[in-house]
Amino acid sequence: MRKILASLATMALLSLALTGCSASGQRKPQAPPSASAHAQVTVVRVSSFASVDVSVSPSLPADRRARLDAAEGTSRLKRSLEAKLGQTGRLDAASPYALEVTIESYRMRSGAAVFWVGAMAGADSVGVNVTVRDAHNAVVRTYSTGAGSIGAWSGLDQISRLENILEATARRILEEL
Repeated sequence: MRKILASLATMALLSLALTGCSASGQRKPQAPPSASAHAQVTVVRVSSFASVDVSVSPSLPADRRARLDAAEGTSRLKRSLEAKLGQTGRLDAASPYALEVTIESYRMRSGAAVFWVGAMAGADSVGVNVTVRDAHNAVVRTYSTGAGSIGAWSGLDQISRLENILEATARRILEEL
C-alpha cells in the first residue's frame, strides 16, 4: 500500500511540475491592417493618449462575457490602464492618440476548481488586441498580448485572481507602447 501511495504522490508532483508553465506570454506586434505584404512596417512609439477604451469582442462566448461583465472586467482593465498612464504622465487630453483594447479571450476557473484540482483545472487567462489610433481615426499600431496564471497563487477568490491578471495585462500593454 505504501508503494502505491508513494507512486501516486510522485506522479502528482510530476504532473504539477509539468503544468507549471503558462502559455500566455506577450506576442509580437502586428502591422496595421492597411499595410501591404511588401511594405516595411515601422513600430511607432506613442508618448501619450487622450483616451482609453476597453471593449469585449463579439466573438467571446456569451457565458464568458456574462462572467466578465459580472466581475466588471472591462471597467477594471480600463481603470488600471488609466491609472498606469496617469502615474507616468502619459494620459493627456491634448494627445492626438487613442488607445483601444478589445478583450478577445477570457477564462476564469471557479474557486472550487482551484481549491480541489489546482493546476490540473487549467489556467485563468485574459487575451487582448490593442489598437492605437491617431486623430484621423487611422490605425497607427496594433498588437495582441495578455496574461494568465496557473494554480491558486492569487487566491481562491475569482475577483482577486481577475484583478491580478488584469494588472499584468495592463503592464504588458504599456510595455509594448
